[in-house]
Amino acid sequence: MDILLVDDEKDCLDDIVAALEPTGYNCKSTTNPINAIEMYKQQKSDVVISDIRMPEMNGIDLLKKIKEIDSSSRVIIITAYGDLETAKEAINNKAYAFFGKPINFEELISILRDIEKEISNNYNVFVDYEKLKEENKKLKETYNELIEMIKTFKK
Repeated sequence: MDILLVDDEKDCLDDIVAALEPTGYNCKSTTNPINAIEMYKQQKSDVVISDIRMPEMNGIDLLKKIKEIDSSSRVIIITAYGDLETAKEAINNKAYAFFGKPINFEELISILRDIEKEISNNYNVFVDYEKLKEENKKLKETYNELIEMIKTFKK
């Protein structure tokens, strides 16, 4: 699963990468939220994890921009300044989850595993849909062949 990490503190990014990559997650990171938007436009990540307080753009504004690009995006907000208003604003803007710093990596990985299951389930639905389309096509062909056979019997 591809994860885009955004935090103006490089040490924090390094800690998150160190916690997530050994569990199999592919992490890209940037300290610049404007750069994160461009990275997301070029290649959508399965999850975006963003800090709230950053100089160029705050995490809520980044969340909004990512949602404008892809309304089904999954954005997790992290902050060292977790207050009720910030959490409420994140959730009201459809953040997938909200974490305080220091991050509880066990909880974060649990959330990421839930997202993996969602992605897997969505993929399976897509695969089943394609299979159904193929089966429907074969049934139509068989039906048309039967109609032709009936027409020849009637003559």
